[in-house]
Amino acid sequence: MAAAVRSVLRRLSDFPEGFLRGAQASLSADLHPGHLLTWARVADVLGETELRGRIVAAALPKVSERATSLREHLLALS
Repeated sequence: MAAAVRSVLRRLSDFPEGFLRGAQASLSADLHPGHLLTWARVADVLGETELRGRIVAAALPKVSERATSLREHLLALS
């Protein structure tokens, strides 16, 4: 358990730069739109509006027709 905690803390030690690198990488990764929503929300909190918009734009085409709530959450950030 301690190793897992250290791993998480290590990844957070360079926040927000590490987040920004990961968010940029998420744009070209094959991620579920729900994961992209999380990236977009954090970008929003950091005031990275352009990045947030690009993540939302990448996520929306991946949202299935039946995932109306997910689509609404993404559209709320656009």
